[in-house]
Amino acid sequence: MKKLKMTLKVFTGMYKITKKDKKVVGFTAAMPNGTGMKIMREKIPERYIDTGIAEQSAVIAANAMAKNGYKPFVAIYSTFLQRAYDQLIHDVALQNNPVKFFLDRAGVVGRDGPTHHGCFDISYLRLIPNFVSMAPKDSKEMREMIQFMNDYNEGPVTLRYPRGEVIKPFLNKKVKKIKLGEGELIKRGKDIIFFALGRMVKEAYEASLKLSKDNIDAGVFNLRFIKPIDKKKIKELAKKANNVVTLEYGNLPGGINEAINSYLASEKINKDILNIGISDEFVEHGNQQKLFKILGLDADSIYERVKKWMKD
Repeated sequence: MKKLKMTLKVFTGMYKITKKDKKVVGFTAAMPNGTGMKIMREKIPERYIDTGIAEQSAVIAANAMAKNGYKPFVAIYSTFLQRAYDQLIHDVALQNNPVKFFLDRAGVVGRDGPTHHGCFDISYLRLIPNFVSMAPKDSKEMREMIQFMNDYNEGPVTLRYPRGEVIKPFLNKKVKKIKLGEGELIKRGKDIIFFALGRMVKEAYEASLKLSKDNIDAGVFNLRFIKPIDKKKIKELAKKANNVVTLEYGNLPGGINEAINSYLASEKINKDILNIGISDEFVEHGNQQKLFKILGLDADSIYERVKKWMKD
């Protein structure tokens, strides 16, 4: 049996929504195969629009359709959505139109090289007012987030996900309906609380199990939302834990770590904080999983780094 690719999983879910909701329209910018949008092209071609290699045009056209009562879903690689940054700000966000964005290839991508790594979207989207941004921890949560995107019509919303296979559910628990700005406590811990985002939740969970063997009690909180963050739970959990670790699959400058750090500082919660993510540099070409390990984002690397940090 073939493994289900992340992109196919996303657009299988979207196709089901599209069949039920006649207002849904799919957009891409010459990326139907890479993003999985080809399902729309093949099955519902009358509601599929490809603008060619013109990301700005895709965003502008989708914005116009949202303004006229449609539900445009725009699928573009994280790195290439940067080309439409002006349109994201001055058209979509300023008018607060409910355009829905799938950010494919978030994080490192491997063989496509340095230009395709999606390391900056957490940072560049956090800066824009009115945007809601999410990252799922696994396939079950991703399905719920796609449904949330379809139902959310208060403004623009994004869903970022990495290239590769679907992250299979690693916890034996039902995923609750996604609520705006609400995270998920996965594991309690008094020594450390991991605030983890997207695929890093699984790495945090595995690292916490390893730390427990060293008598380090580590909790894990699934942020779910890049924006807005779950301030209530973050405050509560940070107060109870001795140390805080943030984990994200993106560049640290401007990342989710800065949102959490500044919020805790504003609340006068003084804790030792370790921020783990991609450092302030361009990532080289290489195998996706090897790069992930080189960047120190796998569970073993996180475990070793946190253990050393705790001793220091």
